[in-house]
Amino acid sequence: MNETLLSPNKSAIAAHLRHLFEPLPDALVELAWTDAADGRLRHARLFSPQDLAGIAEFAAARNAVAGQNLYLGAALRRMDTRRDRRSSDADFRALTALYADFDDEGALEQAEKLCGEK
Repeated sequence: MNETLLSPNKSAIAAHLRHLFEPLPDALVELAWTDAADGRLRHARLFSPQDLAGIAEFAAARNAVAGQNLYLGAALRRMDTRRDRRSSDADFRALTALYADFDDEGALEQAEKLCGEK
């Protein structure tokens, strides 16, 4: 059997981070990841966006662990957010992009139609 092993692409991760967070905001970036043993999303670390290279390095290392999924927090977090736990809605500071999920059949077409009407 020919198995292809995937590995994280640090340059793509860094480019995505630059797209979202440059110019550098006065806020924190959250990376969360699932536990490789039980699959629960229960680990997180908050970073200063001034260290985009460090964030990319950490993300690639976590993403390389089999059975672990990594998530970049959609929102920037307030500077006074506790760093020893996952953040919550109360820690929201700002969004740098609009996020949308079009997994359901016809969802994208419906969204395009609605935007056209507005």
